[in-house]
Amino acid sequence: MENTGIDYGNGLTNIDLKTGNNIWPEHHTQVSAYRHILLENGHQVDRVRILNIPRHETESFQEVILSESVLNLNWMLFANLLKVYDLRKQLNKG
Repeated sequence: MENTGIDYGNGLTNIDLKTGNNIWPEHHTQVSAYRHILLENGHQVDRVRILNIPRHETESFQEVILSESVLNLNWMLFANLLKVYDLRKQLNKG
């Protein structure tokens, strides 16, 4: 995982650092899965933040803080996509 947890004094924030020209919806799904894994393994996660760090002067710094409802919906999306992946693997076995 390319992310870190920081305590700002009001709980732990899981931060995922990205480089590029945007924060895409897939990034929301990815950090939701990271959060789920951390929570499943007993780690505290109070907030999730995505920071996009520009690589070039033409790109801009961006930040997204995901709400609990967005995180939960993206986790459900990830879990269902994983089921589709597993079903396709079974189908490809013949």
